[in-house]
Amino acid sequence: MKDFTTMTPREYSAARRSLPFGAYMLQASGNPDWRKIGRGMIAAVDGSTYGPMIYPGKVYAIEIHNGQIGFASYRRKPRDNEPYSYNYGRLCAVHGDYEIDRWPMTYDEMIADARTAYPTLWSPGPIDWYREYGLSYNKTTGEIHNPLNLKEEEH
Repeated sequence: MKDFTTMTPREYSAARRSLPFGAYMLQASGNPDWRKIGRGMIAAVDGSTYGPMIYPGKVYAIEIHNGQIGFASYRRKPRDNEPYSYNYGRLCAVHGDYEIDRWPMTYDEMIADARTAYPTLWSPGPIDWYREYGLSYNKTTGEIHNPLNLKEEEH
């Protein structure tokens, strides 16, 4: 069995090499959607059939800092307010050109933030989001668990 204690939730998500939230194929349907951009980050995209665009601050992941698990939103460095292409967002992720904009955020805060740019954005529930990052979520109690003992981010 693989030792996950050397991985952060973002590294776990990146290592899965699968489409987010159980999707089996990407489609440009014209509707806002979610796309992995690299390094364990997932962007909300506008769904454009000519190439999805990412609005500033609409890139998310789950991180652990000081024992606290929370959502983070990221912006490109240097900060600007112009949308950019999904492909450029992937390139920025590879080069480490993102920095945390907000942390910690709850699932509800993250979804509300994404919907400021994409009001009709579909989103999987918190169980699927946390599963994407190797964590578990108890819908009844709202508790978040780290069953794989993933490590904290080193920022």
